[in-house]
Order: sequence, then C-alpha cells, then structure tokens
Amino acid sequence: SDTLFHDAGSYFTGLVLSVCGHELGHICCGHTLNQSVSNQTSRNDERTADLFAQSIISATPFGSYLILSSLFVEIVFAWMSPNEEESPATTHPYSRERVYNILTSHEEYLNSLGINKSNIDDFLPRENK
Repeated sequence: SDTLFHDAGSYFTGLVLSVCGHELGHICCGHTLNQSVSNQTSRNDERTADLFAQSIISATPFGSYLILSSLFVEIVFAWMSPNEEESPATTHPYSRERVYNILTSHEEYLNSLGINKSNIDDFLPRENK
C-alpha cells in the first residue's frame, strides 16, 4: 500500500513535468500568438505541444520513467474523459489519441517493454461504435 502511494506521487510528478513541457511547447511553437482559431487548429496546436513535451521527456535522465508516467496518466484520463461521440467539438485531442501518440513517439522503448498498439487497447475503455 505504501508502494502504491509512492508510485502515485511519482506519476503525479511525471505528469507535472509533462504538462510543463507541453505548455513550453505552446510558447516555443508560437501558439500563444494565435488570437482566434478553429477547433481543428487548436487540436493541431495541442498535438504539436504534446510532441514537443514528449521530445523533452525522452531527452531527460529520467526519460524512461517519464514516458511510462505520461502513458499511465493519459490512460487514466481516457477513462475519465468523454468519447468523441459525446463531445465532438473539443479543442483538444481525445485521450485515446494522445495514448496512441505517446506509443508512436516512443515506439522502440515501449516495444522493448511489451507495450504496443496491439495490446494497449486492453487498458483503454471500449470505443462506442
């Protein structure tokens, strides 16, 4: 039980570092200069900021831990977030897409741990089809 609380606290720290990298991505990519944008443009800006954060994460001495932390947190968000059918006009990518993007960004490392697109869906809520 103490280990669970320790790991949860560590994952939260990883989340904070990921969010900082994401927000820095918005600044470095000039997204803060956009005055009014469409939902699609906003989603693309979010994707770019996510990729920027993933690049920073992988370059740190704690990269492998932070990759797993961001993946874990995004899976949790997928369970807490509405799906596309329930909220089609969002300005952010859906958590499921963000999970897949993390897998793509760190494919070699995650594959070495046995985590890939063919088995990650076991950890995500089922899509309504």
